[in-house]
Amino acid sequence: MSETILRAEKRNETARKVRDNGFVPGVIYGTGVEGGMPIKFDERELNKSLRSQGMNPRMTVMLGDEQRNVIIKEVQREPIKGNVLHVDLQAIAVDEVIRTTIPVLFEGREEVESRQLLLEVYLFEIEVSGPANIIPDSITVDVTGKEGGDTVTMADIELDSRMTPVTAPDEVLAVVTMPEMEVAESDDEAEDADIDVDAGTSEDSEEQEE
Repeated sequence: MSETILRAEKRNETARKVRDNGFVPGVIYGTGVEGGMPIKFDERELNKSLRSQGMNPRMTVMLGDEQRNVIIKEVQREPIKGNVLHVDLQAIAVDEVIRTTIPVLFEGREEVESRQLLLEVYLFEIEVSGPANIIPDSITVDVTGKEGGDTVTMADIELDSRMTPVTAPDEVLAVVTMPEMEVAESDDEAEDADIDVDAGTSEDSEEQEE
């Protein structure tokens, strides 16, 4: 599970009053929680935790004196400024089998780009199922030495045998390509060559007429 620990408090106030007091309302449900428990977070602490989490949906919430492992199920944001309006959390047991996403990190990207190639990423996360305590916070894929046209698919990722991939094996995560600028330059050079040829042909024709 993630090392990120976020403090929460039970709430009885309305969502609007919670926000007016500098907190963000939320609800926690799932393992060990009867129904849905209304909670609230300090707005600054919540924003800091969400930034540090990135795409990782799992964290630990400290509710009173008790720690709960949770999955962030939904974060509602204000459409213009992006302020967090509400957070839904699902409490899970440490070894509970869950279905979740894992961020994918691409190692060796600098080496690929040093050879004037580009790594185009199509999926920044994959979906898996398995015991919560063995699912990593992220997974790293080494793209060092990849050439133009090479692809990285779900099938290239090695998972713990106790984990089951949900993302299809043939799903493309990234592709190594040639920079578009080089292709554009080649086209420009070809056009210039055509112009030179045409100009030369015109001059030859004029000389022959004389």
